[in-house]
Amino acid sequence: MTRQLLALAALTLASMVVNAQSMPPGGEQEQLIDRAIPPETMADAIVDFLPDMDMRLDVPSVAERSIPGQVTKYERGPSPLPRIVHTANTIIRPLERGRPVKLFLKQYPGRLDYYLIAVFPTSYTYQGQP
Repeated sequence: MTRQLLALAALTLASMVVNAQSMPPGGEQEQLIDRAIPPETMADAIVDFLPDMDMRLDVPSVAERSIPGQVTKYERGPSPLPRIVHTANTIIRPLERGRPVKLFLKQYPGRLDYYLIAVFPTSYTYQGQP
């Protein structure tokens, strides 16, 4: 039974990759991407951040993890920020020690902590950015 489920999962993944590779540039796919909600619209806080360590955020974790590092620039949100966390079972761009990034954060309802919703290079610009 387990072998059959693994085989089915592999076939599903392979068909998704083939479908994605066969899509021509432009057209309907780009329209869907263009209509995505930008992270700055959803974010309660936007900061430039310098991670203290490498963090594999592209590998899901069973528990939330604190993100160690220093905020180098506040663009939106409280200063200083309370704790920044990576939520359990969430996949996002990994962080590299000493490589600055722009973090888009959302505050947990009923908590002081903020969780990651997007990680971009510090060069990323958006509407409304000073």
